[in-house]
Amino acid sequence: MPCDVYRAAVVAGSNAIILAHNHPSGDCTPSPEDFAFTNRVQDGGKILGIHVLDHLVVATNGYFSFLDAGHMKALAEKVG
Repeated sequence: MPCDVYRAAVVAGSNAIILAHNHPSGDCTPSPEDFAFTNRVQDGGKILGIHVLDHLVVATNGYFSFLDAGHMKALAEKVG
């Protein structure tokens, strides 16, 4: 849940976070649920004033960066 993601960031007074999780299957391709979760967390961050800089999916075959793949471009330009 987005509130769980932001709890530590709010307490620490952070203005940005990077999400990361693993795919034990070994395939770093993000699932539809990964995209939906990223969108929900970004929406929550807009309310809190905390930017999501990237979301990384890590697996044995490498990693997937939502930022590098262009899925967070508008946010990256706003922050960067």
